[in-house]
Amino acid sequence: MTLILLRSAGLLPVIVHGGGPEITQTMEILGRGKSEFIDGVRVTAREDVKVVEMVLTGKCEHRDRVTAQPIERARRGRLR
Repeated sequence: MTLILLRSAGLLPVIVHGGGPEITQTMEILGRGKSEFIDGVRVTAREDVKVVEMVLTGKCEHRDRVTAQPIERARRGRLR
């Protein structure tokens, strides 16, 4: 229901499951500090979104191109 509300407000939520260990490792390597988690969900600072995007895009490209398609469509504003 929350996703429907977000979508009706004109937002394009993207939910990604997986990649957490790679994100944490990359953030530590880049000296970004520890990730914050609230109720088990990673909260990403605005300045770290590019790092997360880089990790997840690389993960999708190498392991599963089908997973990358919704991310790309959302990025282009065509996710329905």
